Amino acid sequence: MSILNVGNVGNVGNVGNVGNVGNVGNVGNVGNVGNVGAEAIPAPASGALILGRDGVVGNYAQPTGHRAHMQIDDPDNLGRWDARSRQSAVQFEVAQGLSLAPLADCNMRAVAFMGHNLVELPRPEEAVFASQVNFLLCDADLRADRAQEILSQVGEILSFLSLPISMNLQRHKYTLEVLQAVVLPIIGVEKAMKHVLACRRPVEYCAQIQPMITTPGHGSYPSGHATEAFAIAEVLSALVGMNNGLDQDVYRPDNMYATQIALHAARVAHNREVAGVHFPVDSIAGAVLGKALARFILARVPGCGFGYQRMRVEIADGTDVTSRLSLETLNAAFAGTYSGPYKPVVASEPFPAVPEAPLLSWLWQKAAEEWS
Repeated sequence: MSILNVGNVGNVGNVGNVGNVGNVGNVGNVGNVGNVGAEAIPAPASGALILGRDGVVGNYAQPTGHRAHMQIDDPDNLGRWDARSRQSAVQFEVAQGLSLAPLADCNMRAVAFMGHNLVELPRPEEAVFASQVNFLLCDADLRADRAQEILSQVGEILSFLSLPISMNLQRHKYTLEVLQAVVLPIIGVEKAMKHVLACRRPVEYCAQIQPMITTPGHGSYPSGHATEAFAIAEVLSALVGMNNGLDQDVYRPDNMYATQIALHAARVAHNREVAGVHFPVDSIAGAVLGKALARFILARVPGCGFGYQRMRVEIADGTDVTSRLSLETLNAAFAGTYSGPYKPVVASEPFPAVPEAPLLSWLWQKAAEEWS
Protein backbone atom coordinates (compact mmCIF):
# COMPACT_ATOMS: atom_id res chain seq x y z
CA MET A 1 0.00 0.00 0.00
CA SER A 2 1.23 3.46 -0.82
CA ILE A 3 2.04 5.57 2.19
CA LEU A 4 0.07 8.30 0.51
CA ASN A 5 -3.11 6.32 0.61
CA VAL A 6 -3.51 6.69 4.31
CA GLY A 7 -6.38 7.56 2.83
CA ASN A 8 -9.59 7.01 3.73
CA VAL A 9 -8.61 6.03 7.13
CA GLY A 10 -11.04 8.66 7.47
CA ASN A 11 -9.48 11.16 5.43
CA VAL A 12 -7.15 10.84 8.35
CA GLY A 13 -6.38 11.29 5.46
CA ASN A 14 -5.27 14.04 4.00
CA VAL A 15 -2.89 12.60 6.57
CA GLY A 16 -1.62 11.18 3.44
CA ASN A 17 -0.40 14.61 3.31
CA VAL A 18 1.24 13.81 6.59
CA GLY A 19 3.36 14.09 3.78
CA ASN A 20 3.49 17.63 4.20
CA VAL A 21 4.74 16.48 7.49
CA GLY A 22 7.31 17.68 5.24
CA ASN A 23 5.64 20.75 5.65
CA VAL A 24 4.19 18.27 8.10
CA GLY A 25 2.15 21.11 8.33
CA ASN A 26 -0.30 19.47 6.21
CA VAL A 27 0.05 16.66 8.62
CA GLY A 28 -2.48 18.93 9.85
CA ASN A 29 -4.70 17.63 7.29
CA VAL A 30 -5.15 14.74 9.62
CA GLY A 31 -7.24 17.47 10.37
CA ASN A 32 -9.49 16.18 7.79
CA VAL A 33 -9.44 13.03 9.74
CA GLY A 34 -12.40 14.90 10.84
CA ASN A 35 -14.22 13.59 7.93
CA VAL A 36 -13.94 10.35 9.79
CA GLY A 37 -16.80 11.82 11.75
CA ALA A 38 -18.56 13.13 8.66
CA GLU A 39 -21.26 15.05 10.48
CA ALA A 40 -22.56 16.50 7.22
CA ILE A 41 -24.48 14.08 4.99
CA PRO A 42 -26.23 14.56 1.65
CA ALA A 43 -29.58 16.35 1.78
CA PRO A 44 -31.60 13.35 0.48
CA ALA A 45 -30.12 11.13 3.17
CA SER A 46 -30.96 13.69 5.84
CA GLY A 47 -34.54 13.82 4.59
CA ALA A 48 -34.73 10.03 4.70
CA LEU A 49 -33.52 10.03 8.30
CA ILE A 50 -36.22 12.52 9.26
CA LEU A 51 -38.90 10.32 7.71
CA GLY A 52 -37.46 7.20 9.31
CA ARG A 53 -37.58 8.76 12.77
CA ASP A 54 -41.13 9.99 12.32
CA GLY A 55 -42.15 6.50 11.32
CA VAL A 56 -40.86 4.73 14.43
CA VAL A 57 -40.45 7.13 17.36
CA GLY A 58 -44.05 7.05 18.56
CA ASN A 59 -45.49 9.19 21.35
CA TYR A 60 -43.23 11.11 23.73
CA ALA A 61 -41.99 9.10 26.68
CA GLN A 62 -40.33 10.60 29.74
CA PRO A 63 -36.65 9.48 29.93
CA THR A 64 -36.19 7.09 32.81
CA GLY A 65 -32.44 7.41 33.35
CA HIS A 66 -29.11 8.43 31.91
CA ARG A 67 -25.47 7.46 32.10
CA ALA A 68 -23.20 9.33 34.50
CA HIS A 69 -20.54 11.75 33.36
CA MET A 70 -17.19 10.35 32.31
CA GLN A 71 -14.25 11.08 34.61
CA ILE A 72 -13.21 14.69 34.24
CA ASP A 73 -9.88 15.39 32.52
CA ASP A 74 -9.16 11.67 32.08
CA PRO A 75 -6.70 10.87 29.24
CA ASP A 76 -8.56 7.60 28.65
CA ASN A 77 -11.46 9.66 27.31
CA LEU A 78 -9.34 10.30 24.22
CA GLY A 79 -10.20 6.81 23.03
CA ARG A 80 -13.84 7.88 22.68
CA TRP A 81 -13.20 10.97 20.55
CA ASP A 82 -12.89 11.18 16.80
CA ALA A 83 -9.32 11.58 15.56
CA ARG A 84 -9.70 15.24 14.64
CA SER A 85 -10.96 16.26 18.09
CA ARG A 86 -8.32 14.11 19.76
CA GLN A 87 -5.62 15.77 17.69
CA SER A 88 -6.79 19.25 18.62
CA ALA A 89 -6.72 18.44 22.33
CA VAL A 90 -3.26 16.84 22.27
CA GLN A 91 -1.73 19.57 20.11
CA PHE A 92 -3.10 22.24 22.45
CA GLU A 93 -1.48 20.47 25.40
CA VAL A 94 1.88 20.18 23.64
CA ALA A 95 1.92 23.80 22.47
CA GLN A 96 1.06 25.30 25.85
CA GLY A 97 4.03 27.08 27.42
CA LEU A 98 6.10 27.34 24.22
CA SER A 99 7.12 30.84 23.12
CA LEU A 100 9.90 32.87 21.50
CA ALA A 101 12.05 34.98 23.77
CA PRO A 102 14.57 37.73 22.95
CA LEU A 103 18.10 37.41 24.33
CA ALA A 104 20.59 40.06 25.39
CA ASP A 105 22.02 39.88 21.88
CA CYS A 106 19.23 41.39 19.80
CA ASN A 107 20.25 39.18 16.86
CA MET A 108 19.39 36.01 18.79
CA ARG A 109 16.10 34.42 19.77
CA ALA A 110 15.31 31.51 22.04
CA VAL A 111 12.49 29.01 21.98
CA ALA A 112 11.37 28.96 25.60
CA PHE A 113 9.09 26.79 27.68
CA MET A 114 7.42 28.56 30.59
CA GLY A 115 10.22 31.12 30.61
CA HIS A 116 13.13 28.66 30.38
CA ASN A 117 15.18 28.65 27.17
CA LEU A 118 15.24 25.42 25.18
CA VAL A 119 16.94 26.29 21.90
CA GLU A 120 18.85 29.48 21.06
CA LEU A 121 19.38 30.54 17.46
CA PRO A 122 21.40 33.51 16.21
CA ARG A 123 20.69 35.41 13.04
CA PRO A 124 23.81 34.82 10.91
CA GLU A 125 25.61 37.83 9.49
CA GLU A 126 25.01 38.54 5.81
CA ALA A 127 28.63 37.54 5.16
CA VAL A 128 27.83 34.01 6.38
CA PHE A 129 25.10 33.57 3.80
CA ALA A 130 27.17 35.21 1.06
CA SER A 131 30.09 32.86 1.80
CA GLN A 132 27.84 29.83 1.27
CA VAL A 133 26.64 30.81 -2.21
CA ASN A 134 29.45 28.74 -3.72
CA PHE A 135 28.10 25.64 -1.98
CA LEU A 136 24.79 26.09 -3.76
CA LEU A 137 26.37 26.80 -7.14
CA CYS A 138 28.31 23.54 -6.87
CA ASP A 139 25.28 21.62 -5.59
CA ALA A 140 23.31 22.69 -8.65
CA ASP A 141 25.17 19.98 -10.57
CA LEU A 142 23.19 17.41 -8.54
CA ARG A 143 19.79 18.69 -9.65
CA ALA A 144 19.35 16.28 -12.55
CA ASP A 145 20.06 13.31 -10.26
CA ARG A 146 17.92 14.57 -7.38
CA ALA A 147 15.04 16.16 -9.33
CA GLN A 148 12.54 13.37 -8.66
CA GLU A 149 13.27 13.42 -4.94
CA ILE A 150 13.26 17.20 -4.69
CA LEU A 151 9.95 17.59 -6.49
CA SER A 152 8.34 14.85 -4.38
CA GLN A 153 9.64 16.40 -1.16
CA VAL A 154 8.17 19.81 -1.88
CA GLY A 155 5.00 18.60 -0.21
CA GLU A 156 5.68 15.13 1.22
CA ILE A 157 8.62 13.81 3.22
CA LEU A 158 7.17 11.17 5.55
CA SER A 159 7.34 8.54 2.82
CA PHE A 160 11.12 9.01 2.65
CA LEU A 161 11.72 9.09 6.40
CA SER A 162 9.62 5.98 6.97
CA LEU A 163 11.32 3.89 4.28
CA PRO A 164 13.56 2.02 6.79
CA ILE A 165 10.61 0.96 8.94
CA SER A 166 7.95 0.12 6.33
CA MET A 167 5.34 2.29 7.96
CA ASN A 168 1.76 1.35 7.12
CA LEU A 169 -0.75 4.15 7.32
CA GLN A 170 -3.62 1.89 8.36
CA ARG A 171 -1.72 -0.17 10.90
CA HIS A 172 0.15 2.82 12.35
CA LYS A 173 -2.65 5.35 12.64
CA TYR A 174 -1.72 6.36 16.20
CA THR A 175 1.88 6.85 15.11
CA LEU A 176 0.59 9.38 12.59
CA GLU A 177 -1.32 11.15 15.34
CA VAL A 178 1.79 11.29 17.53
CA LEU A 179 3.72 12.79 14.63
CA GLN A 180 1.09 15.44 14.23
CA ALA A 181 0.89 16.17 17.93
CA VAL A 182 4.65 16.68 18.14
CA VAL A 183 5.49 18.19 14.77
CA LEU A 184 2.64 20.64 14.22
CA PRO A 185 3.51 22.76 17.29
CA ILE A 186 7.14 22.66 16.17
CA ILE A 187 6.11 23.98 12.76
CA GLY A 188 4.41 26.90 14.48
CA VAL A 189 7.62 27.68 16.35
CA GLU A 190 9.68 27.28 13.18
CA LYS A 191 7.51 29.69 11.20
CA ALA A 192 7.58 32.24 14.02
CA MET A 193 11.38 31.98 14.18
CA LYS A 194 11.62 32.47 10.41
CA HIS A 195 9.53 35.62 10.75
CA VAL A 196 11.50 37.08 13.65
CA LEU A 197 14.99 36.40 12.26
CA ALA A 198 13.93 37.52 8.76
CA CYS A 199 16.73 36.04 6.62
CA ARG A 200 16.70 36.32 2.83
CA ARG A 201 16.65 33.35 0.46
CA PRO A 202 19.65 32.31 -1.68
CA VAL A 203 18.17 33.70 -4.89
CA GLU A 204 18.39 37.17 -3.34
CA TYR A 205 22.16 36.77 -2.95
CA CYS A 206 23.07 35.51 -6.40
CA ALA A 207 21.27 35.57 -9.77
CA GLN A 208 23.15 32.46 -10.92
CA ILE A 209 21.53 30.16 -8.33
CA GLN A 210 18.26 30.04 -10.28
CA PRO A 211 16.34 27.57 -8.06
CA MET A 212 14.75 24.56 -9.75
CA ILE A 213 11.54 25.02 -7.73
CA THR A 214 9.58 28.06 -6.64
CA THR A 215 11.26 29.80 -3.71
CA PRO A 216 8.87 29.64 -0.72
CA GLY A 217 7.28 32.88 0.38
CA HIS A 218 8.83 33.03 3.85
CA GLY A 219 12.24 33.38 5.46
CA SER A 220 15.17 31.10 4.73
CA TYR A 221 16.52 30.50 8.26
CA PRO A 222 15.98 28.05 9.84
CA SER A 223 15.07 25.52 7.15
CA GLY A 224 11.54 24.25 7.63
CA HIS A 225 12.22 20.98 5.82
CA ALA A 226 15.25 20.33 8.04
CA THR A 227 13.31 21.23 11.18
CA GLU A 228 10.40 18.99 10.35
CA ALA A 229 12.47 16.12 8.97
CA PHE A 230 14.62 15.87 12.09
CA ALA A 231 11.61 16.23 14.37
CA ILE A 232 9.85 13.39 12.55
CA ALA A 233 13.06 11.32 12.61
CA GLU A 234 13.31 11.77 16.36
CA VAL A 235 9.75 10.55 16.93
CA LEU A 236 10.01 7.55 14.61
CA SER A 237 13.43 6.58 15.96
CA ALA A 238 12.15 6.69 19.52
CA LEU A 239 9.16 4.50 18.70
CA VAL A 240 11.13 1.92 16.75
CA GLY A 241 14.00 1.98 19.26
CA MET A 242 11.70 0.93 22.06
CA ASN A 243 12.03 -2.83 21.56
CA ASN A 244 8.86 -4.80 22.17
CA GLY A 245 6.76 -1.68 22.42
CA LEU A 246 6.02 -0.77 26.03
CA ASP A 247 8.28 -3.47 27.48
CA GLN A 248 11.44 -1.50 26.80
CA ASP A 249 11.72 2.15 27.82
CA VAL A 250 15.22 2.84 26.56
CA TYR A 251 15.62 4.98 23.45
CA ARG A 252 18.64 3.74 21.52
CA PRO A 253 20.05 6.44 19.22
CA ASP A 254 22.60 3.92 17.92
CA ASN A 255 19.79 1.73 16.61
CA MET A 256 20.33 0.92 12.92
CA TYR A 257 16.81 2.04 12.10
CA ALA A 258 17.36 5.37 13.81
CA THR A 259 20.55 5.88 11.81
CA GLN A 260 18.83 5.18 8.51
CA ILE A 261 15.93 7.48 9.36
CA ALA A 262 18.36 10.26 10.31
CA LEU A 263 20.23 9.80 7.03
CA HIS A 264 16.99 10.34 5.16
CA ALA A 265 16.32 13.47 7.23
CA ALA A 266 19.76 14.83 6.34
CA ARG A 267 19.18 14.06 2.66
CA VAL A 268 15.82 15.87 2.73
CA ALA A 269 17.58 18.92 4.20
CA HIS A 270 20.41 18.76 1.67
CA ASN A 271 17.97 18.42 -1.22
CA ARG A 272 16.61 21.85 -0.36
CA GLU A 273 20.13 23.23 -0.77
CA VAL A 274 20.51 21.39 -4.08
CA ALA A 275 17.21 22.90 -5.21
CA GLY A 276 18.64 26.34 -4.50
CA VAL A 277 16.16 27.50 -1.84
CA HIS A 278 18.24 27.05 1.33
CA PHE A 279 21.77 27.66 2.61
CA PRO A 280 23.71 25.02 4.56
CA VAL A 281 23.45 27.17 7.68
CA ASP A 282 19.64 27.00 7.33
CA SER A 283 19.85 23.22 7.45
CA ILE A 284 22.10 23.24 10.50
CA ALA A 285 19.77 25.50 12.46
CA GLY A 286 16.70 23.55 11.35
CA ALA A 287 18.20 20.18 12.33
CA VAL A 288 19.05 21.46 15.81
CA LEU A 289 15.65 23.12 16.25
CA GLY A 290 13.65 20.09 15.12
CA LYS A 291 15.70 17.52 17.02
CA ALA A 292 15.88 19.56 20.24
CA LEU A 293 12.20 20.45 20.37
CA ALA A 294 11.08 16.91 19.54
CA ARG A 295 13.31 15.56 22.31
CA PHE A 296 11.92 18.11 24.76
CA ILE A 297 8.31 17.29 23.88
CA LEU A 298 8.94 13.55 24.15
CA ALA A 299 10.68 14.12 27.49
CA ARG A 300 7.16 14.95 28.73
CA VAL A 301 6.15 11.32 28.13
CA PRO A 302 7.10 9.17 31.15
CA GLY A 303 9.09 6.09 30.18
CA CYS A 304 9.97 7.44 26.75
CA GLY A 305 13.63 7.40 27.74
CA PHE A 306 14.45 11.00 26.87
CA GLY A 307 16.48 13.47 28.85
CA TYR A 308 16.72 17.06 27.75
CA GLN A 309 19.64 19.40 27.10
CA ARG A 310 19.45 23.04 26.11
CA MET A 311 20.98 23.74 22.72
CA ARG A 312 22.47 26.77 21.04
CA VAL A 313 23.55 27.17 17.44
CA GLU A 314 26.76 29.17 17.35
CA ILE A 315 28.09 30.78 14.18
CA ALA A 316 31.08 32.73 15.31
CA ASP A 317 34.15 32.14 13.16
CA GLY A 318 35.41 31.14 9.73
CA THR A 319 35.18 27.46 10.52
CA ASP A 320 31.50 27.72 11.35
CA VAL A 321 30.83 29.84 8.28
CA THR A 322 31.85 26.97 6.02
CA SER A 323 30.17 24.24 8.06
CA ARG A 324 27.63 21.90 6.53
CA LEU A 325 25.14 19.61 8.20
CA SER A 326 26.83 16.50 9.57
CA LEU A 327 25.07 13.74 11.47
CA GLU A 328 28.30 12.92 13.27
CA THR A 329 28.75 16.42 14.65
CA LEU A 330 25.01 16.83 15.29
CA ASN A 331 24.89 13.67 17.40
CA ALA A 332 28.10 14.63 19.18
CA ALA A 333 26.61 18.01 20.00
CA PHE A 334 23.55 16.43 21.59
CA ALA A 335 25.83 14.09 23.49
CA GLY A 336 27.75 17.11 24.79
CA THR A 337 31.05 16.04 23.23
CA TYR A 338 31.33 18.51 20.37
CA SER A 339 31.96 22.23 20.28
CA GLY A 340 31.03 24.04 17.10
CA PRO A 341 27.92 25.16 15.25
CA TYR A 342 25.82 22.80 17.38
CA LYS A 343 27.48 23.72 20.65
CA PRO A 344 25.37 22.77 23.68
CA VAL A 345 24.54 25.48 26.18
CA VAL A 346 26.04 24.98 29.60
CA ALA A 347 23.16 26.01 31.83
CA SER A 348 23.98 27.94 35.00
CA GLU A 349 21.23 25.98 36.71
CA PRO A 350 19.56 22.67 35.88
CA PHE A 351 16.57 22.78 33.60
CA PRO A 352 13.49 22.47 35.79
CA ALA A 353 11.57 19.23 35.87
CA VAL A 354 9.68 18.74 32.64
CA PRO A 355 5.94 18.43 33.35
CA GLU A 356 4.19 15.34 32.06
CA ALA A 357 1.84 15.72 29.10
CA PRO A 358 -0.94 13.23 30.03
CA LEU A 359 -2.79 13.36 26.71
CA LEU A 360 0.37 12.95 24.65
CA SER A 361 1.40 10.11 26.97
CA TRP A 362 -1.87 8.28 26.27
CA LEU A 363 -1.38 8.72 22.54
CA TRP A 364 2.27 7.64 22.77
CA GLN A 365 1.30 4.35 24.44
CA LYS A 366 -1.14 3.62 21.63
CA ALA A 367 1.54 4.36 19.04
CA ALA A 368 4.17 2.29 20.85
CA GLU A 369 1.84 -0.70 20.83
CA GLU A 370 1.72 -0.47 17.03
CA TRP A 371 5.45 -1.23 16.91
CA SER A 372 5.47 -4.12 19.37
